[in-house]
Amino acid sequence: MPKKKDGFQPKDSQIAAAGEDVAWEYLCVHLAALEMTKGHPHPVNHLVEQAFLVHVRSMAEFFWNGVAAFRLSPNSAPISRTKDDVYAVDFCSDVRWCERHFGRHKFGDTELIKVINKTLSHMTYSRRLDREIGDAFVGYLHVDGTVKLMRRTWEKFLESISPRFRRPECTQDIEYWIHWHSKEWPLKLPQIESEFERRSQELSQREPPSEWTLNQTPDGPLEP
Repeated sequence: MPKKKDGFQPKDSQIAAAGEDVAWEYLCVHLAALEMTKGHPHPVNHLVEQAFLVHVRSMAEFFWNGVAAFRLSPNSAPISRTKDDVYAVDFCSDVRWCERHFGRHKFGDTELIKVINKTLSHMTYSRRLDREIGDAFVGYLHVDGTVKLMRRTWEKFLESISPRFRRPECTQDIEYWIHWHSKEWPLKLPQIESEFERRSQELSQREPPSEWTLNQTPDGPLEP
C-alpha cells in the first residue's frame, strides 16, 4: 500500500500573504457582477457570466472548506489538507458566517454549487434552459441574490478574522489588499457595490416588466 502523503498546513506567513489573492477574488465577484448589469450582447454576456461564476465558486470553496473541522477544534493549528487550497478559517479565530450556502452535504450540494458546476465544469443536458431551468444559473434571476449572499458572508468573515491577521499586527491585511488592488480604479469597492445595487434596482423596475429579479439565488429567495 502506498504511503499516505503528509498533509499541508500553511504557516502564518503564508496565510497573511494569501490575503492578496482572497481580496482579488472578492473584488472580481463584484466587478463581473457589475458588468452583468450592462446588458452586453451575445456572446460577451455569456463570457461575463462565466467569469462571475468562476470567482463565485472560488469564494464559495473558500468559505466552505475546513469549516466543519475548525468548529470541532477552533484553537488548534491550521487544518491539515491534501491540497494547498486557502481556507477562510485559516484567517479566523471563530466562524460567524453560515457556510451551508456554499457546500456539499449528505443530501447533496446546494443548488448554487450544482448549477455553477454544471455551467462551468462539463457539458450536461440539464444546461438546456427550456427543459430544466432549475438546473442552470440564470443571470437575470440569480446574480442579485448571489452577490448579496457573498457580501453578507464576507462581512461576517471579516468580523471573524484573528487579530494576528489584522492591522496593526498584520500591516498588509485583507482590507489593505482590497484598497491596493483598486487604487487606480475609477470606482472603489464601496462604489462598485453601490452602483451594482442601483443598476439592479433599476433593471427590476423597468417597463414593460423586467425579468431581472432581486434577492434570488438558485436555492430560492435570499433569507432576510
